[in-house]
Amino acid sequence: MPTRRPAPRHFVSLLLVGAGLATRVSAAPGGAPVTDPVYVSWEKACVVHRFSVEKGAWSTFTGPRTLLPLKALPAVGPHFAAALDPMRAYTGWLFDLHTEQWSRVPKSPVPAPLGTMDPIAARFIGDKLVVWGRMNSPGQENVPNGAVLDTATMTWKPVSEAPIVPRYRCASAVVGNRLCVWGGYGPLGPGRSGPLEDGATYDLATDTWDPMPQPPVPGHRYGCAALTWNDQMILFGGRRVGMTYDPAKRRWRTMSEPPVDVGVMSACAVVGDRLFAWSGQSAGARGASTQAAVCDLKTDKWEKLPDAPINPRLLAFAQPQSSGVIVWGGWLENGHPPEFFTDGAAYDFTQRRWSPIAAAPGPVPYELHPGW
Repeated sequence: MPTRRPAPRHFVSLLLVGAGLATRVSAAPGGAPVTDPVYVSWEKACVVHRFSVEKGAWSTFTGPRTLLPLKALPAVGPHFAAALDPMRAYTGWLFDLHTEQWSRVPKSPVPAPLGTMDPIAARFIGDKLVVWGRMNSPGQENVPNGAVLDTATMTWKPVSEAPIVPRYRCASAVVGNRLCVWGGYGPLGPGRSGPLEDGATYDLATDTWDPMPQPPVPGHRYGCAALTWNDQMILFGGRRVGMTYDPAKRRWRTMSEPPVDVGVMSACAVVGDRLFAWSGQSAGARGASTQAAVCDLKTDKWEKLPDAPINPRLLAFAQPQSSGVIVWGGWLENGHPPEFFTDGAAYDFTQRRWSPIAAAPGPVPYELHPGW
């Protein structure tokens, strides 16, 4: 049985939470959506770390012992967290954030991907987990590119065929009952592959897709963040102007440019009507930016924020809170292996002040990080 214990200081991490093992989840999720910072680790087993804002401390939950996959596909939602093994038909572990019960995820109808290190989209829509983007090789035209896991029955169902080509490393966000996917990398034609500049929305209720119209600012957006605000998807970063997309109206809107050097692989979060962005890849030199800014999404006006008390980095996690944002983790590719960070900080919008938080229990392993 999995155990709950104080978080150790030296081991690799994943994206989950919990204690207790269940063979299936028997009911729909209960309780208020979880807003605590959560990430998953690995120490001869799936490990979930959860930060209590009230106590200012991390808790660790250890799952059943298992080997670290070559690549794990993480997903965290308001009620569940999951880690899937693409090379084993997306089997893995599901964790209920309310009951702290682990469940085994059975094989999906989606076979192993062509590459071992490139993730596809994986997002929770309520109590359903949607995975999509698996690219097929010649002769696999009838193989599903995605599937939906019903956490109440622990059964998979293939998704319908999308109007866009399958892809990996695409930006994805959940807007209401829809999964929005944009960009990424995939086939461009016979014998050709590369960055893609299109997208579509998947309606979970009807199992149907809707292609997105062309955006007002074309171009590939490597390293952009995908977030949700006011029933819209936000695409921010990638060295291009940010945009919002309203799937109900099928309408794009451009954002003004931020006044600071943020944008590629930045830590981003939406807090109410504010878009927060911190650090990320520096535009002028190798390394990371030290700067942060917040945009009022209603007025489209940016404001520069003070520098954080922690070192700049790429791909840090960011979790919105009622009065601000918590950032932690991330890495810098200063060598091989890269330098992974465990420190973090909280920014309070009311007090306009940063404050360090307790260090996370461990870094995220390369095999598990959702950003690469």
